[in-house]
Order: sequence, then C-alpha cells, then structure tokens
Amino acid sequence: GYETEIGEHGEALSAGQRQRIALARALYRDPFLVVLDEPNSNLDMDGEQALIKAMLGVRERGGIVVIVAHRPNVLAAVDFVLAVNQGRIHAFGPKDEVFAKMFPTLRPVPSANPQLRVAAENPPRAVADGTEGGH
Repeated sequence: GYETEIGEHGEALSAGQRQRIALARALYRDPFLVVLDEPNSNLDMDGEQALIKAMLGVRERGGIVVIVAHRPNVLAAVDFVLAVNQGRIHAFGPKDEVFAKMFPTLRPVPSANPQLRVAAENPPRAVADGTEGGH
C-alpha cells in the first residue's frame, strides 16, 4: 500500500520489484510510445508475464512498444525484430522471418496474441499531409 516503507531509492525492494515499479512509471498516463531497455532483466516468470501483458495492453490501445532485449522471453509479444551486430543492422523484418534466417534450427517464438499480429502486419503508412493512410 501507500504506507509501505521502501527505503531510500527503493533499497528495501528486490531488483525485480524495482523493475516492475519502473514499468508502472513508464506506462503511467497511457503513453503512445513506450521504449523499454532490458525490461525483463530482473524479472521472474510472473514478472515477465506481467510485462508481456502490459506490452500487449499498450498495443491494444493503439500504442507502440520498442524493446531492447537480450533475453528472448519478452519477444513473444513483438511482431518485428531488428537484429544489430557490431553496431550494424544484421536483419530486420517480421519476427518469424528474422529468426528463421538467423537461427534456422531454432523453434519459432510463439506470438503472445495472434490477433494483434495480424492487425500489425501491415502498419499504416504516413502520407504527405502527416496523416495515416493505406488501409
């Protein structure tokens, strides 16, 4: 609750608890664009599931989530992957295509919500007047 003592800079909290609070702060007021750097670095499985649910919530309301991650579990909630190697773009495209190219023997990472994947495969294009179009 609000009266919980968490200490200076959250020192009484675990790293995972601090990570979840940071996620809550990033999502406060329903931003359109959310950029997360290693959002699952200190999370247990329950925390990762909450993270994926939060990411899907942003997308369901029309927002965009950009993730920088090394741990693959969070990639279940993404549609596109940009792989960077030594500062250069190695591959970019739909998650399944990029992973098939980069890791031919790897099983595909399942989509967290196939309905969202279908909706996001053809993102709206910006037109000259700054509005979205194309669908």
